[in-house]
Amino acid sequence: MFIDERTRTAQKHILDALYELTGIDGVEFHAEEIQRYRGNPYSAEFSNFLYCSELKLKSWFYSVHQLSKEQKVSLWSDITARCSMVSLVAPDEWGITTSISTLVEYLITDASGMSL
Repeated sequence: MFIDERTRTAQKHILDALYELTGIDGVEFHAEEIQRYRGNPYSAEFSNFLYCSELKLKSWFYSVHQLSKEQKVSLWSDITARCSMVSLVAPDEWGITTSISTLVEYLITDASGMSL
């Protein structure tokens, strides 16, 4: 299956933003896959892309209370700035259990003509 560059770019931006906010690449057993994807998302194997897509924010934040509303807003601002979509409003379900795949899909489908 082909994954377009725009989708790969959005996922990389999300993973980079999470790394910069937390200093980790998810929980320990995710780190190697995430580092491999972040290092070269455009030639990542399909299995590596899917693995990273299915991660949830709770792989970075162990408790819903660990990520404040201000931090969620800041993280969303960082992600949308990286994707050149600063006017895009965060999805209603944006939270600790949101998957990376959901955020990528939201950035790709709800971009209202904005480009990555």
